[in-house]
Amino acid sequence: MNRIVVALAWFGGIAAGVGCGGGTLGTPGAGGASSVLQGIGGALFEAVRFGEGRIDNARFSQYRVPRFSDVPDLDVVILDRKDLPSAGAGETPIVGVAPAIGNAIAAAGGPRLRTLPMLPEGRLPEPEISV
Repeated sequence: MNRIVVALAWFGGIAAGVGCGGGTLGTPGAGGASSVLQGIGGALFEAVRFGEGRIDNARFSQYRVPRFSDVPDLDVVILDRKDLPSAGAGETPIVGVAPAIGNAIAAAGGPRLRTLPMLPEGRLPEPEISV
């Protein structure tokens, strides 16, 4: 196991009060869905690398961000709370992405990864073997 694929992202609900976004809140480019993709990038591979007092990956071509192939199936549940005023629903789901991915890796038999990005080289670290 050396490649991690996030196959499905589900977030239980966005309670942003009365929905007034024209039905776009749950689409992949809006609301919590885009936050999941941002969270995947930060959790798995986005990192500024430094060497000798300089940024080593200062160009976008050298900085790994999520690509279309990284986008999981998204299941978004909107809670249309007419009893609450409209509120933001943008980046709130981002905080749960890294812990969820880390728990999934550990549950699948991988190591417990506690630093971000979890896969800076694009794959799980090799296990340390003591002889």
